[in-house]
Amino acid sequence: MRAVNLLPQDARGRAAFGGFKPRPAHAVALVLFLLAVMALLYGQARNNVQKAESEAVTVRTEIANVERASAKDVSSAVDPPTGTRSSMRDRTPTRRRRRTASDSTS
Repeated sequence: MRAVNLLPQDARGRAAFGGFKPRPAHAVALVLFLLAVMALLYGQARNNVQKAESEAVTVRTEIANVERASAKDVSSAVDPPTGTRSSMRDRTPTRRRRRTASDSTS
């Protein structure tokens, strides 16, 4: 059996691209598309980095607050306040009794 080529001679060269002939405009469009995809990926990566940095700042702040609170607790446990009754009275607000007319006559 003999093989027969049904394509005309001038159409045989384009068969590799399925009949599509690439042009410079297609190359420009492809480059713009790739740049858009790269910009999108860059934006997502940058957003992820900023989220991670803000979470790190939050965690550092919480750690500093916990360390500060535990340092206060430890210092109060090591050095308990040594006060007498009079010093305790000085710290608490006192209510003074109102003077009345009968107090000034006696």
